Amino acid sequence: MRLGWGSRRAWAVVAVMAIVTTAQGAEVEVENLRVGFAGNTQNNLFKIGTWTPVWVQLKGSGERFTGMMEVEVPDDDGTPTYFRQVVDVAPNSGARLVTYARPGSRDPAFTIRLFDHRGRRRGPAVDGSKLAQLSPVQAD
Repeated sequence: MRLGWGSRRAWAVVAVMAIVTTAQGAEVEVENLRVGFAGNTQNNLFKIGTWTPVWVQLKGSGERFTGMMEVEVPDDDGTPTYFRQVVDVAPNSGARLVTYARPGSRDPAFTIRLFDHRGRRRGPAVDGSKLAQLSPVQAD
């Protein structure tokens, strides 16, 4: 059976729609960031140049998201360092991930990126300074 131009175009549109739907499929977003420890009156306390826990709260969409989260922060020399964590977020739920970083300045630029299971970036990079007010602690 031979298809006419109209049928070919219809099948092409269906194929493109399937690709777009798959590409837009499971989405996840960064809801919150917490760095370091909590004190009596302050949160997000960390010591410059020391290993510090980093908590990232993710929120999933209607489909399961599996992939990788990458946290970038400059070290003491200003060199970007990357910390990666496997991500698995159930449909319509959240996930709290813990990783560790070594911020090297008083005002470190935390950047969070999410990648799907194929290594493709999902959504824009998230500027951590817009999610958390950081409070460095002076060295002893």
